[in-house]
Amino acid sequence: MLHILGVDLAWGYKNPDGVCSISIKSGRARLEHIGLSKGDSQLTEWIQNYVNQGSVLAMFDAPLICRNKTGSRPVDRASHRLFGKYKAGCYPVNQQLCKRPLRIGDRLNLDGFRIDWEIAFSRERYLKACEVYPHVALIRWFNLPERIKYKKGNLVQKNRGFSELKSLLFNALDSRFFAVDNLHLIQSLFDQPWSKNNEDQVDALICALIGYWHWKYQGELTEMIGDLDTGFIVIPKSHTSSMT
Repeated sequence: MLHILGVDLAWGYKNPDGVCSISIKSGRARLEHIGLSKGDSQLTEWIQNYVNQGSVLAMFDAPLICRNKTGSRPVDRASHRLFGKYKAGCYPVNQQLCKRPLRIGDRLNLDGFRIDWEIAFSRERYLKACEVYPHVALIRWFNLPERIKYKKGNLVQKNRGFSELKSLLFNALDSRFFAVDNLHLIQSLFDQPWSKNNEDQVDALICALIGYWHWKYQGELTEMIGDLDTGFIVIPKSHTSSMT
């Protein structure tokens, strides 16, 4: 069995991490869990539970590789060149800004994960981890003119963007676009208004869906910006919203 994990990783310890898991068995995708995790040990224990069950593809909305002590990574600058017009360039990353994500990346390596985008499609067990970027995935999947604004602004603006996001996701999940089973697991979450905790859980779901998309199409409908040495991000390719 393959477990695809989505983690909206908090960069510090004040806020919890959003976590989501999708299992793949006999080619079918099933939503297994969505929730929150607090701190390194709880997150590590949650991931290890799936490691004990089979292959794991873990997708993090956080930098797992960063060599530069200051400034920004090449992949961060590339994201602004590619997605600035969509108002979706990612934050600059350096070792001073993202200490916790890099510690998590080191822990993943110690636990047997390889941080790269290659997927083994054989029956052999594997543990892989990637950095992903939900804003760009949404733009690419749904052909959006710019990022959905559910993170910034006042509460009314956040709720407006959050409602748009949930509607797009739920319709896609309940169709051939994704075809994920067990959607009742997120029904109560999707019925709720914006809150930081709810946002983090939905972001974790998006991270898991990027992993599912990457696995489902064997990497043919995803692309990587950046590189294995200085940092990379896995994103859906353009014009994938017409795929079924």
